[in-house]
Amino acid sequence: MDIQKQNEEKLREACCYGDNEAVLALLSRGISVNSQHEINGWTGLHWACKRGQADTVRLLLGHSADPEVENNLGQQPYQLTNDTNILSLLGLDEPSEGEDGADSSDTLPITPNYIVNPPMEYKVSTSSTTTSSGMHVPNGVPESNGHTKMLGLVNQSTHNSHSTPCSQSSLPANVIHQSSHPLPHPVSTHDNVARHSKELVVKVRMADSEDPDFIEVDIQRSHLNYSHLLTTCCRELALNPQMVERIRKLPNTRLRNDRDTQRLSEYTELEFVMKGHSRPAAKAMELPF
Repeated sequence: MDIQKQNEEKLREACCYGDNEAVLALLSRGISVNSQHEINGWTGLHWACKRGQADTVRLLLGHSADPEVENNLGQQPYQLTNDTNILSLLGLDEPSEGEDGADSSDTLPITPNYIVNPPMEYKVSTSSTTTSSGMHVPNGVPESNGHTKMLGLVNQSTHNSHSTPCSQSSLPANVIHQSSHPLPHPVSTHDNVARHSKELVVKVRMADSEDPDFIEVDIQRSHLNYSHLLTTCCRELALNPQMVERIRKLPNTRLRNDRDTQRLSEYTELEFVMKGHSRPAAKAMELPF
């Protein structure tokens, strides 16, 4: 996903949570206020109406948001809310007869996990993932002295080598001999937590899609089987399970049954290959005779 699409997705997310500071920051960068999600067609205004963010609706309308843009189900933003304040901002006095208002979104094929389980407080990050010096920091945050503070385990052997107050000459011979061997690799705290977690996190995407990015999906370990995996991931990806030809565990392993599914580990990358989207077999190379 390129930077433009990432920022468009952040704009919709900020509208969903009512993070108006992030909305203004992204709009100031030239992000289109009417940009639509490529799968469900929702705009930031759709999300703000759906989540009852009246201040965000007012902000978007003030930046020329189009209230008549339809999503892929033909819904305009006003059809996703019963909030009279928001309807007034959109130029409507009350919900039209026959409209279900906010309940009409129940037909959506996708319910993002961050909507099902919203955090208590949330701010959308609009910052870059690189430091001012251009150094990429995937798992840490830059400190003021230019070094990187890693968000993980500290190498205990390195720490001990610099903090030992006594010299080797004052240690027993057997201790000196043992310390000459490398220390065992510390067990990852993340691995311990994952092993006892009630949920398995997998990374999924649709094969051969224009969007190459994965999304993380939580699967209940108590229901970890092929059918539940297929249904849950298709719901998150807005896919029809009946149109899935196969589930591929990257790089080249096909999931076939419950036993294959139960062997999945944390953050396994899965691709959903749709019927009619399989890549054609390579033609045999013609060799001269």
